[in-house]
Order: sequence, then structure tokens, then C-alpha cells
Amino acid sequence: GAEVCSGDAGAVALVRGRPDGPDRGGDLAALAGTHRRLALAHELRGQWESALAARETAARVYARAGRCDEAAIDRLAVAAHLRSAASYSAALATLSVARGDAQASDRKDLLLRAEGLRGNVLSRLSNAAEGVEDVCTALDEALRAELADTAAELQQRLADSLEHSGDYQAATAAYGAAYQYCDALGADAVGQLCRACATAVLFSRGEWDVAAA
Repeated sequence: GAEVCSGDAGAVALVRGRPDGPDRGGDLAALAGTHRRLALAHELRGQWESALAARETAARVYARAGRCDEAAIDRLAVAAHLRSAASYSAALATLSVARGDAQASDRKDLLLRAEGLRGNVLSRLSNAAEGVEDVCTALDEALRAELADTAAELQQRLADSLEHSGDYQAATAAYGAAYQYCDALGADAVGQLCRACATAVLFSRGEWDVAAA
């Protein structure tokens, strides 16, 4: 921890020691990148509170540097963790800011990711009808725009939303469709996640033979 924090302090000193000027945005982006790497180091160690704080700082500094796209990426990461931790109100608040960042950067992929994650959070808040509809809308737009990586993520969000809405049959089918889509795309990490989640749903329904296949 000390080595990472030492590097972070060095980056802070670098930026504070330089005057405003043409390179100011670059300095801020470099500082934001340092906070993002710090967040990753904390995440690898399971230090989630410190990781979230570093991600939030990275997002704020990226925004100050005029890199709203990078700010959105970090805020999406924060919101995804808050969703997993069942901190749904905080996740929705973070997503509201992330959507603004995505719109400011004119990044349709980031905007659709934010909207899909928002729908997923709503589904976990027992607002299944609105949540599933939001994810489906985002997924349809991603597919129409041929945003393959975004569509892969949204396939998983849809399956998770259906699972938390209690529609386990549809969730299992959606996880299967997501796995096949990711397999064809070569998105192995997301695909394996969908396969694992589908297996968990099948086990919960007592479909042992199918889950083990």
C-alpha cells in the first residue's frame, strides 16, 4: 500500500507544482490515471472502500481535465460495484452523473452502458417492469448501432435483471443467449460470467442435470 500511495503523492505534487497553462489538462489527466491505477490496486486486494474513493477521485479529476469519457468509465465502475454491494440508491446517484458525463463526451456506448446498468439496478429494487424495459431498450440500441462490446455487457445485464425479477426461465434463456453472443464475439470474460450465472439459476431451480451439463 505504501508504494502505491507514494506514487500517488508524487503525481499530486507534480500537478500542484506546475502553473496553469497548455499542459494543465494533460497534468490533470495524468493525475486521474494515477488515481485509477490506485483504485485497481485496492480492488485486487479486496479493499473496496479505498478502491471506490480512488475511483471517485479519478472521475472528478478526469472531468476537470475535460475528459468526460474517462470520468464516465470510472463512475460506471463505481456504480457497478455499488449495485453488487446492494447500495442501490448510491448506485443510481452515481449513474445519474455518469450519464451526464457520457452525454457530454458524445459517447453512445457509455450512455447505453449507464442506462442498462440503471435498469439493472431498478430491477434489483423490485421495479422489474421499468428496469427490464430500460435494459432491453439499451440493448436494442446497442445492437442497432453495432456496438458489440456494449451489447455483450447489456446481454448480461438483461439476464441478471430477469433473474432478480423472479422470471428464472427467461433469465436462464437470456444467460444462454448472452453466453452464445459473447462466445461468437470472443468476449470470453463476460461469456463465462453468463454461463456461471445460468448454472447458478438452474441449480436454484433444482435442474441439477442441466446445470451440470
